[in-house]
Amino acid sequence: MVRPRIWAAALAITVVGVAGAVVAWLSLAGASFTGQQALSPYDQQAIVILASQSTLAGRWNDFLDDFNAPAALTGDEFVQHFGASLVTARMLVNDSQAVITRWRRLEPPAESVASHRFALDAMLATQHGFILLQNFLESAIETGVSDASLVERSQQKLDEAAVLWEQARESDRVN
Repeated sequence: MVRPRIWAAALAITVVGVAGAVVAWLSLAGASFTGQQALSPYDQQAIVILASQSTLAGRWNDFLDDFNAPAALTGDEFVQHFGASLVTARMLVNDSQAVITRWRRLEPPAESVASHRFALDAMLATQHGFILLQNFLESAIETGVSDASLVERSQQKLDEAAVLWEQARESDRVN
């Protein structure tokens, strides 16, 4: 059985990317952490949505800790463990869709269009990684065999998300 411990490193990068995106929005707005300058309505809404995305990343990290905790699983334990993990994966997929929907409804000002799009692409890539995890778990439960290709593809999507978060930050610096 493939145990996707490598995902932890990828998501750690994604978490840093989300946190960096929030900081980028603060710096783009010219705000300081002392609150000396007011944020625009767009920035205020973006930060709330990015905080939700960051919460998803934290839940993903918690999931990985729980998923990787057992050293060895018997047949029944395997089904129970993967079944509980599948419930969590489905919640991550659904909750990430809610964040994506909120982000798509947010209308960026002209100077934030590029960074807004990169952030959306990063959110979509992260969600795709969650979907691949869901597929991995469903397949493992149905067949009793873990498909390593789904683990690799999920890793690639999370790596892609990290790059996209960096591009969102970089595009903010240009504007």
